[in-house]
Amino acid sequence: MNKIVLVLSTLFVLQSCVKNQIVTHKSSKGYTFSFSNKEWTLEDNKDILILFSTNQTAPDFKTNINVLVQDLSFQPMSLNEYHQLTLSQIEQGTGGNNIESERDVIVSGNPAIELIYNIPKDLSRGQNISLKIKQVYTIKDNKAYLVTYTTKPNEFNDYLTSVDNIFNSFTIE
Repeated sequence: MNKIVLVLSTLFVLQSCVKNQIVTHKSSKGYTFSFSNKEWTLEDNKDILILFSTNQTAPDFKTNINVLVQDLSFQPMSLNEYHQLTLSQIEQGTGGNNIESERDVIVSGNPAIELIYNIPKDLSRGQNISLKIKQVYTIKDNKAYLVTYTTKPNEFNDYLTSVDNIFNSFTIE
C-alpha cells in the first residue's frame, strides 16, 4: 500500500512540474530570460517578443510583457540621455507626469532604470482603458534593451511576482 501511495505521489509531483515548466528563451537578439509556461505564452516575431498571460479574464486587454531591442549605433546615447528621452515620451504620450516610481537597478550586470507609470484613460488620445506599466531598460554596446510589463491598474499586483521573476532572469550576452 505504501508503494502505491509513493508512486501516485511521485506521478502527481511530476505532472505538476510538467504543467508549470520553467522555460528559458534565448533570443537571436542577444538576451535570455526564463518564464513559466503555465503563466505565460510566448510570441516572438522579427521586431518584438511578447509574453501574454495565460490567466486572462477580461476580454478588452491582454496582460503582457514585451522585450524590445533598439539599435542606437546611429544615434549613440548614455543611459541618462535615454532615460530623459523616455520620460519626455511618456509625458507627451500620456498628457502629463504619470510616473509612479523610478529607481536605479542592475540588469545583467549593467546599470538600468526601472519606471512604473500609468497611462490614464483618455478618449481624446485614443486610449480607451487605463493601463499600468513597469518598464526596465539598460544600454549595452549601443543597444537599448527594454522589458515592459503592461496590464490594467487593478491587476498590476496580481502578476507582479511572476513578472519580477522574469525581469530578474533577464540576461544580456
